[in-house]
Amino acid sequence: MKYLILVPDGAGDEVIEALGNKTPLEVAEMQTINELAHRGTVGMVKTIPPGVAPGSDAANLSVMGYDPAIYLTGRSPLEAASIGIEMSDTDVAFSLLVFFLIWKHSSILLSFMGFPGGPVVLTPCFRCQGSG
Repeated sequence: MKYLILVPDGAGDEVIEALGNKTPLEVAEMQTINELAHRGTVGMVKTIPPGVAPGSDAANLSVMGYDPAIYLTGRSPLEAASIGIEMSDTDVAFSLLVFFLIWKHSSILLSFMGFPGGPVVLTPCFRCQGSG
């Protein structure tokens, strides 16, 4: 048997007035996800055990069958493993997210972020108005 586990991590978002006070997820066209849900089994699971701070790192460990109360060491070792870095029990991993904003005349013109040595995500802003 094969499994496909979809985890819409971060999809909750916030309501946006321009979308009729709905979230982007509420107005998204999700034909493929709906078809997969129709063919499969849909359910909910509690992924954060008592005493563990809620976060996607803990939740994703739990979804994959690892008890976050035992195995959670933070996001950085997970990110290191995801790009093939092998770590020993005595290694320490730190994660660095680089984020830049180009700010001109009280507006954000362009933002970009990424990890050193990793992909960079460019996000043009439509003159996002600042407060000063």
